[in-house]
Amino acid sequence: MHHYSPGGVLLELKSTSKEIKDRYTRYERARIIGARALQISMGAPVLAKNPKTVEPIEVALLELEQGLVPITVRKINKSARREVATSS
Repeated sequence: MHHYSPGGVLLELKSTSKEIKDRYTRYERARIIGARALQISMGAPVLAKNPKTVEPIEVALLELEQGLVPITVRKINKSARREVATSS
């Protein structure tokens, strides 16, 4: 899966992309990455070890790939049951 950062740089979800694709919709992934990138840009600590970049969106993608994003997604599935998906 390819993503473009605001600077036009092509980003890819790598190692756990199948697991991430199965867990979240593309809209949820976009929202999670955007929310986490905003947190990082506002001074939140980076949870990924030794990120190769300082761009908040790229760091947020790396954290999502590694399952480190401290964000919970609440969904209601088709049978009207509540479902909670966490990133870790």
